[in-house]
Amino acid sequence: MSRVDLWVGPLSVYFASLTGKSADELRGGVERWAQDVGESLGKRLKSPLRWSEEASAVAEQIELGRGLDAVRLLAVHAQATDQDLPDALPAQLADDQVYREAEQRSFQKSHYGQVLVADCWLPGDFDFTFRVPRPDGEDWTFGSLAACRDQLHFLEARTFGLSAEARAEFAAAPLDDLASFVKQARAGLARMRTAVDRAFDHGLPVALQRLG
Repeated sequence: MSRVDLWVGPLSVYFASLTGKSADELRGGVERWAQDVGESLGKRLKSPLRWSEEASAVAEQIELGRGLDAVRLLAVHAQATDQDLPDALPAQLADDQVYREAEQRSFQKSHYGQVLVADCWLPGDFDFTFRVPRPDGEDWTFGSLAACRDQLHFLEARTFGLSAEARAEFAAAPLDDLASFVKQARAGLARMRTAVDRAFDHGLPVALQRLG
């Protein structure tokens, strides 16, 4: 059972929270890493990978609980319109047959590939994900913040169609792991949209912080 927080802000501050080092110590390494990754992707990018790593930039941690699992399961079921939504969020996503079959096909042709597979969304607009070691050496799958934002907007419009006021209300409501699948998916989607929209407005990354 995977619980997740969403980090919005400079990656040097994110890694400082994990290592005990200061963001100042890590900033140069993160900036060099971003430059190296951008150069390796070359012409696949429409513009360079660039964002502020200053410690004074916006930084926020948003509790998501099992909201990410709920949103990813919703994204798969949104394209399997001949299948009923589950009543409850399963302990593991692979316990859901529709999700398991989609994962076995590597989510091919999904409208929500950025939402389904990425660990971190970087400022930029590109239509692919890529897997490389992050600055501390652990492998992550990276996606585009702009593409993730568009896919979340589309998923919400296709499913719950929340108003801005309703979205804010659901994003602020306490998390409930015992709620129905629909309620967890709605709350998770509202919180993810809040985080991604805020990061998009400030040109900053969004990263998953897995809590076990």
